Amino acid sequence: MSSCFQKEPELKFSGLDSKSQGTLSSQVTNLSIENNQLKISGVDLDEVTEVKITADGFSESFSIESKSSSQIIANGLKNIAFGVGKVFSLVLSNAHGAATFQVSFTLNDGAVTLASLSDMGANDGDVLVFNGAITKWETKPMSGLNMAGTWDASSNTTSSAAVLASGGANTNPIAGDYYVVSVAGSSSLDSISTWEA
Repeated sequence: MSSCFQKEPELKFSGLDSKSQGTLSSQVTNLSIENNQLKISGVDLDEVTEVKITADGFSESFSIESKSSSQIIANGLKNIAFGVGKVFSLVLSNAHGAATFQVSFTLNDGAVTLASLSDMGANDGDVLVFNGAITKWETKPMSGLNMAGTWDASSNTTSSAAVLASGGANTNPIAGDYYVVSVAGSSSLDSISTWEA
């Protein structure tokens, strides 16, 4: 998914409401994900020793790569997928306390470009669909149907020269494929032997 983004900040957050516990006085003014790193800007960030983002059923710790009083750069310990528009808690802590900030990630305008999508094999009318089984974005036809061609019901051949087998089976079917009858005939498919064009 990182290839879908430009070099400018890929994700940004909204919400700076904080709840502090203990003596951590850090404040956050900006949070972004750039070049696959979490960048936190604010005040008194040099006190922070642990960075974590949590939500219902979600808790991910980050390794602090560098920090100063005004910025922390942190790396995820594994691949992480943030739900855009979902509310998360950014938890900054040290041995003396913690501060929690409610954040919500959004895509920047222009972050997804035509050039980054063209490598996905998209066709006119396709839409992006998230496949949760493989946790990746894929292009799919909007309706889920694909006109595979025309079918001559007299000779049982398709416009691609494929022959439909008994039962209506295509030798290389793809879910959603269909044919339009171009020549009426009596080829038997799925116990149907009368076809009108």
